[in-house]
Amino acid sequence: FIVNNGIDLNYYKDKKTYNNLRKELNIEEKDFVYIMIARMHPIKNHNLLIEAFYKLKKECKNVKLILLGDGVEEEHLKGKVDKLNLNDNIIFLGFKENIEDYIKISDISILTSLNEGGAPPLVILESGIQKVPVIASNVGDISYTINKNTGFLIDPTSVHDIYDKMKEAYSNKNKLHTLGENLYNTVINKYSMESFCKSYYECYKNLI
Repeated sequence: FIVNNGIDLNYYKDKKTYNNLRKELNIEEKDFVYIMIARMHPIKNHNLLIEAFYKLKKECKNVKLILLGDGVEEEHLKGKVDKLNLNDNIIFLGFKENIEDYIKISDISILTSLNEGGAPPLVILESGIQKVPVIASNVGDISYTINKNTGFLIDPTSVHDIYDKMKEAYSNKNKLHTLGENLYNTVINKYSMESFCKSYYECYKNLI
């Protein structure tokens, strides 16, 4: 019996995006923004994401990638970004409490993990609440939440596949609103804290 992650929907209702946040980050109105929220650990696979973004940047000039999180890989990743001359396009922000503000200013979330234990990972739920679709690794139970109606699934071991889905999202901006709405409805209907508590209670009853 699996109890899925839950999310407190009320927490997000009154959160406001800072009006000047994109300006503070030197993100222009025409820029297409990807965001990845994850600790900087090899399992999260930032390395291949950066390589895929490098490939994308050669074709699409007005793209930005926000990286939220810190960890053992941070300095290595910053060095890689510097070597690839992507400092103007990849934004390292470290750990942030108000991740919802950064999701709101992004066009799509990315999760390139090689493995995930959550059902689903909380970052998918947090993106869904902001009606932002997700490009996610096809690992664990992620495909139960992310599919062709709510985002894009990737093979996290393939730079080309990560790049391909990033390019597809960029090339189909008009489709992202619908995907975000669908993900929002999925989160509301399946992963609210009420649903989490109900599932937890059912699991508990089965154990006694």
